[in-house]
Parts: sequence; structure tokens; C-alpha cells
Amino acid sequence: MYVSDCWSESDVRNQTPESPAYFKYMYHGVSHHLGIDVHDLGPRSEPLKQGMVLTVEPGIYIEEEQLGIRIENDVWITADGNRDLMEKIPITVEEIERVMAGRK
Repeated sequence: MYVSDCWSESDVRNQTPESPAYFKYMYHGVSHHLGIDVHDLGPRSEPLKQGMVLTVEPGIYIEEEQLGIRIENDVWITADGNRDLMEKIPITVEEIERVMAGRK
């Protein structure tokens, strides 16, 4: 089954800008500023600037299947481009199993 098959016609027809149909499966934001207080408030309507650190954290939650998946990546905006602060963190099954087995 595909997630797109889970939306009913009424879900799509009755969605509003404040409550789009995709909120059924992803009811949180996909990013936030990161700082001393972890969920620092930041200027949501201003352009990104050098020195900012943001999360990138898409997720999907399917209550009917008691399934939820969310992964967070942190990105630092630098003068030379974006720097992936999580680039060495294992995330695939193979990478995690390799670490758990003590292999590099």
C-alpha cells in the first residue's frame, strides 16, 4: 500500500491551508533553527544566513499501522556552502549493523 492510497477523497476535498491533507501522516514541521536551546526560535520569513544551524527532519507517521519514521539531519550554513553536521553518523541498516559489529 502506498501512503497516497490512504487519503480519502474527502480528506483531499476538505483540506484547508491550515490543515492540508498531508498533516494526517506528517503533523510536524520539516525543519527548525538549532542552537543553545535546541529548538531555538529563528526568523522563519528571512533568508538563511551564514552561521545559522538548521535541522532537516522529515518524517511520516501511519497510526493505522503503528509506524513512525523520522530522521534528523543538522546543517550549518557557511560562507563556503552548507556543511552537513551529520555526514559521519550511520543511518542505513548496513551502516548501523557495521558499527554494532565493531567494524568501521
